[in-house]
Amino acid sequence: MIYLAAPFFTESQRLRIGVVEQCCRKADLKYFSPRHEGGVLNDMEPELREKSLRHVFKSNVRGMEASTLMLAGLDDKDTGTTWELGWYYGRKRMGLPIAPLVTYSFRPMELNLMLSQSTTGHLHGHPQIEQFIDLLGKYPNDLKEACAKWKFAQVRTSE
Repeated sequence: MIYLAAPFFTESQRLRIGVVEQCCRKADLKYFSPRHEGGVLNDMEPELREKSLRHVFKSNVRGMEASTLMLAGLDDKDTGTTWELGWYYGRKRMGLPIAPLVTYSFRPMELNLMLSQSTTGHLHGHPQIEQFIDLLGKYPNDLKEACAKWKFAQVRTSE
């Protein structure tokens, strides 16, 4: 299963994560998208939101634990996505299998040192994201192998 880490609070953010979700569905891949699994806290009434905080947090962590690959959107500097990236990178310290961590952006960007050194690779632009997810669909039971077959381009480091 693929964990989709990305913000989904503005219309443009929802459009971008929607493209990634659609690519996963087209490739017949199972994925965990926090906006569908735990709910969108910003859309909830204050009382329900307060009651749902722990549930949403635990649901997202369970999704990361169960996944065998993370796709993380970096177009916006979202603190939740940043936290998920760090948590996922630390899987090995928790005794969980090491799993590929792939970042993507729809617009050109450089990665900072910590991201460029901790990720499997970075995808840039809708066509590349779609092609990569299509490749994943050919290896649904071994996403790590699919990542090994993809030729990730060198990404410039901003630091």
